Amino acid sequence: MIGGYMEYEFIRDPDLDVVGKGFQVEFSHEHRIVGRWLMEEFGTDLDELQKIFDFMSEIEAKKITEQFVLGKEISLKLNRYEALIEANALHQQEHDLSIYEDDALELDENGLSAGCGFEDFLDMLEAWRDFVIDNTRKRRR
Repeated sequence: MIGGYMEYEFIRDPDLDVVGKGFQVEFSHEHRIVGRWLMEEFGTDLDELQKIFDFMSEIEAKKITEQFVLGKEISLKLNRYEALIEANALHQQEHDLSIYEDDALELDENGLSAGCGFEDFLDMLEAWRDFVIDNTRKRRR
């Protein structure tokens, strides 16, 4: 399942730093869970995000063929062709999905999973890393 082109925007609001929300992402509706995964699993922790880059490099070098990264609420499946982001709740039959109803994430067929091409995913992660680095430097001046 290779999803469509990802549209996203990275937002920096220094006024929200005090509540820990200075960095935010907005993704198109069908890829909204990708934004949730990025913010909830990594946020601005580039050391943790580097582990994903390392897995992607190993896949590109054909050292491994795929990688599964279990997140707290959202997980990532990577192979040479695609990245698939899925809510862990999809794999828990006894889990009540109605807890997501009040979430900003809407329940629809794309609401709890999204896929995109490997290269598009890598480009987005690199753009996020650069955005965080650039905006962290500006904040320290």
